Amino acid sequence: MKKYITVIFVLLISFSVYAQTNTIDTNSNFRNNVNLGVGSSFFGFITNTLVKGSLVNKAYATPVFHLAYEREVLDNTYMGINAGYQNFYFDLLPIDSDHSVLITNINRINLSLSADHFFLNQPRFNMFFGGQLGLTIWEGRLSFEELVSYVNELIPIQVVSDMITKKLIPSSDNFFTTNFSYQLHLGMEKYFTDNLGLRGTIAVGSPYWAMIGLNYRF
Repeated sequence: MKKYITVIFVLLISFSVYAQTNTIDTNSNFRNNVNLGVGSSFFGFITNTLVKGSLVNKAYATPVFHLAYEREVLDNTYMGINAGYQNFYFDLLPIDSDHSVLITNINRINLSLSADHFFLNQPRFNMFFGGQLGLTIWEGRLSFEELVSYVNELIPIQVVSDMITKKLIPSSDNFFTTNFSYQLHLGMEKYFTDNLGLRGTIAVGSPYWAMIGLNYRF
C-alpha cells in the first residue's frame, strides 16, 4: 500500500509544479478543477439489490466516494488525477441471529489518471467527455470469529472446542490484490457562482457508472 501512496503523492506534486510553472494561451479564466463526488458502481448495485437469500444475513456496499484534481493542458482539454473509495460488507451463511460462518469486509480503492475534453464550454454550463486509466486495489479481511464463538458456546469443554476450531476452522485472513481499470465517461457542469457548481457524470467502467458532486474551478 505504501508504494501506491508514494506514487500518488509524486503525481500530485508533479501536477502542482506544472500548475505553478506553466501558462496556457486560452480565453478561459479557470484552468484548474477540484471535484468531490459520490457515485454508484456496478458491484455496489449488485451487492445492495441482488445479494439476498437465506444464506445471507447482511450485505451492503457504500456509495463510491470520489476525489479528483485536473489541470488544463491544451485549450478545453484537461488532465488529472483521481482517487475513489468504496466499502463492501458481507455477513454470510448465518447459523443463528448472533453467529455466521463468514464475515467479509472489503475496501476497493481506485487510483487513476484522467483526460477530459470540454466540447461545450459556456460561462455557467459545460459538457465534456473523456476517460480514466488506473489501478484498482482490493483489500480486506475474512473473519471466522463468530463461527469459532458458536462452537465454543456449543461445546462447553474448552479442550474439545479448541481442537475442533484449530483443526477444522481456518483463522481470520487478510487479502490484497490489484488490477488495472479503465473508464469512459460523459459529464456536465452547472455553476451557481463563478467558481462553485455541480458536476454529474455517467460512465462505462470503473470505479462508478454514475456520479454527482461539487466542482470548484480556479
